[in-house]
Amino acid sequence: MKDFSSRSSARGVLTKLALLLTVTTAALGIPGCATSNNPQKAMMKQMAYHQELAQQRAEADMAFEKELAIKVPEMKAEGYEQVGDNYIRQGNMDMAFLQYEKALSLDSDSGSARYKMGRLLLNRGLNNEAMKTFEEMKKKDPKNALAYEGIARVHLALKNYEKAGKNLEKALQIKPDFWQCHGLFAFMYDRQNRYNDAIESYQKAIAVKPDSFLLYNNLGMSYYMMGEYGKSVEAYTKALRINEKVPATYNNLGMALGKLGRFDDAMNAFKRAGDEASACNNLGMIYMADKKYEKALTAFEKAIELKPTFYVKASENMAKAKAAMKNTPSTP
Repeated sequence: MKDFSSRSSARGVLTKLALLLTVTTAALGIPGCATSNNPQKAMMKQMAYHQELAQQRAEADMAFEKELAIKVPEMKAEGYEQVGDNYIRQGNMDMAFLQYEKALSLDSDSGSARYKMGRLLLNRGLNNEAMKTFEEMKKKDPKNALAYEGIARVHLALKNYEKAGKNLEKALQIKPDFWQCHGLFAFMYDRQNRYNDAIESYQKAIAVKPDSFLLYNNLGMSYYMMGEYGKSVEAYTKALRINEKVPATYNNLGMALGKLGRFDDAMNAFKRAGDEASACNNLGMIYMADKKYEKALTAFEKAIELKPTFYVKASENMAKAKAAMKNTPSTP
């Protein structure tokens, strides 16, 4: 996952922001955007968040402003925005929000700071407030592609796919090379089980952003769901060439290799994803799916031998394998 850029260039900063707030679900665009069908619950959540922010303002402002007065005597909007970006890199989303808020108090036309605030609100599950933020961006500048992309993200969180698609199309009309929009289209198609369309959209995004680990990872998932396991392996491999430190992708790669009957390669991939005990358990599950029950039992037994704390999960899998063996001949 890439960090925010410290440059003042809106495009550079926002391109990286869009990726930063996306990765955690392994699906491009919507990072844990909790939704609620209970208006009262959503309102209480919104009020609690604002109370939390108000308390943090009161506690942090004096100390923070004192520090800034020493280091940066005359902070401008861009300075506060960059401080907010630094907080994002540190994982402190609440303090980042406060800095973007300060940036907007100095420059209400700062579309990049407003967009980032909207993304943080969306990440909190405050969909209504996020929508208001992006709508305000659109009102200030009807040709701001980020505004339409942000609105689309809210609709995706709410599973309003038709409205999301219309806003993504509008964003792409304004900015044809907006690769995140193609990625969000793919995300939407994946959720609708339209894997062919998802693959096409991921490929469009990759044509603009060929160095994106996440795009290749998600492309691999779409190929996997289509049963195109060879292409899935290829996509995961490209993703890992870009970023070799993502255990989940090694696990995905192992599953795809297992579907191709490349069990030794699958085992090696699983080892890169975690410890050897987990790898044995995962390999056992692949053997189970392939009706190789004796090999599955051996793998589960090895998992328990390597890691006794793995006993419960591996034992449950062993019981399933033994039950299956009673009814189905094992494949050699």
